[in-house]
Amino acid sequence: NKEDSDIYVGRMFKDKAQFKLTMHIYAVAKVCRFKFRHCKRFITAKCVDKECGWRVVGKQLGDSPTYVVKKTILDHVCPSDVRGQYKKHETSKVLAALFCSKYERLHCGPCAFELPKVLRTDLSYHCSYWKACKAKELAIASA
Repeated sequence: NKEDSDIYVGRMFKDKAQFKLTMHIYAVAKVCRFKFRHCKRFITAKCVDKECGWRVVGKQLGDSPTYVVKKTILDHVCPSDVRGQYKKHETSKVLAALFCSKYERLHCGPCAFELPKVLRTDLSYHCSYWKACKAKELAIASA
């Protein structure tokens, strides 16, 4: 959820997919845009602006799939128009991860037409009905 998107040195993730998903939720919550760089045992999220030093480095622990955050520089110095492109991280899978807790009990939860309003109030994010509908389907399937 949005509260779990806090990034700090020493934070652990069960695998690379959870690390990437959390970083995408972080991008929506904190209004920033970045790209991933993969190495053999490292994954780095770096701001798309070359002048900005924002980055988060995750390292795989041994042979396990677990990743831990090794380094963070969380201050953006990039222009607001670059940071405003954060919506590229907002996919239906990311929305489904945010909505999953709302559909845990017997598939009852907000209707698809209510989800854009929920996003506007919780995250100040505007999405289309179709993206919300797809996110609802994915959230129900994963719950």
